[in-house]
Parts: sequence; structure tokens; C-alpha cells
Amino acid sequence: MTNSGGTGESRLDQIEAILQLTAERAAENAIAIQQNTVAIQENRQQLQRTMLAVERLANAQMEIVRAFDEDRQRFEQTQASTNAALERIDRIMDYLMRRDGERGVEG
Repeated sequence: MTNSGGTGESRLDQIEAILQLTAERAAENAIAIQQNTVAIQENRQQLQRTMLAVERLANAQMEIVRAFDEDRQRFEQTQASTNAALERIDRIMDYLMRRDGERGVEG
């Protein structure tokens, strides 16, 4: 079984075509890998920006919670002070009404 020149060339042509196709696909893959690498880097940068924004929002939220707690404490203190003042006013009014009532009975 000897190979004739035509059959050998045909086989070599097939191998050459396969190698050419493989080279083209390798080049396409290299381009795709480069594009994906760029996209990954862009995504990483966006992720870093997003993480910084989330951190700033978390800090802002903690500040808002702290301010809210302080405001609530001040409100509770003001409310207690106002209630105490109203109780004193109520006692003074009761005293004045009793005093005026006693004067009305006497007078």
C-alpha cells in the first residue's frame, strides 16, 4: 500500500486546512479573551465604586440613626419638662381656683 502523490497531497491539504482553521480560531479566541479581560477590569472598577458608595451610604445611615436617637432623647427630655411644667401650672390653677372659691364664700 503505497500512497500515491495525489492522495498524500490531499491529506496534506486537509491537515493544512485544519491548521489554518485552528489558527484562525485561536486568533479569534485571543481577541475574545482580551475583550473579556477589559470587561472584567471595567466590572472590577465599577464594583469598587459601588462598594465605596455602599460604604458611604452605610456611614450616612449610621449618622442618621445616631442623630435620630439624639433627637428622640431631646424630645423625651423636652416632653418630660413640658409635662412637669403643665403639672405645676395645673396645681397653681387648682390652688387659685380653691383660693378664689374660698374668697367667694367669705366675701
